[in-house]
Amino acid sequence: MECLRCRKPVFCEKPLAITVEDARGIVEAEAELGRKLVQVGFMRRYDPRHLEVKSAIDSGAIGQPVLLKGTHRNAGARSGTSSESILVNSAVHDLDAARWIVGREIEEVYVQGTNTPAASNGEVLDLQVIQLALGGGCLANIEVYVNAGYGYDVDLEVVGDAGTIRVAPANAPVLRKQRYASYPVEGDWLERFPAAYVLEMQRWIEDLHAGRLTGPDAWDGYMSLLLAESCISALHSGSREPFQNPRRPELYQ
Repeated sequence: MECLRCRKPVFCEKPLAITVEDARGIVEAEAELGRKLVQVGFMRRYDPRHLEVKSAIDSGAIGQPVLLKGTHRNAGARSGTSSESILVNSAVHDLDAARWIVGREIEEVYVQGTNTPAASNGEVLDLQVIQLALGGGCLANIEVYVNAGYGYDVDLEVVGDAGTIRVAPANAPVLRKQRYASYPVEGDWLERFPAAYVLEMQRWIEDLHAGRLTGPDAWDGYMSLLLAESCISALHSGSREPFQNPRRPELYQ
């Protein structure tokens, strides 16, 4: 907020704020200034493989999107991980990607979770499945598993009424030997998204020099946090919960 008061551009790691109320305050302050100054670190929007999927969807190559399937797996959960923090700190990437990839807003959320044998805490729902209904009749199913063990694995496939497209699986070459094909799985997000992080910074710096902001903005950060809070509510209630999209300020139209 101090940077906004000084009209200084900000690159903010997700989540945009600790609470939805604080995130809303950032959006309102920026809207009052009439200029976008805050970019949020949703690096998947700069990942070459995700960009290929986005481009294909926007071009109509698979027709109208009807289903998005996402996978987000970590090798192991960090100390202090809770069922709720999984949604706020990890699933926000998937919630943002769903909105961005298909270009539609989320209208309903439903979340189920389970405590797997790999969890060090018997109360943490370390595997969660998020079901979404988006505008235009598109559905989404997203798995977030923070104790997968074998590595860091992010996957995404979009089914359209005229075809499907999936994020390419690996940065590394595929080894084919003795009737098997294999490729290494990355250990963490830094190994998986090196090109995305570099491009993200390059574009942000270019935007600074040009006096603009083209990346994920404060509104995207606010929406992802608002959706994560809605998912937490659905996880606790065990019910499908409608998501009321807030009015978007003119600055973010």
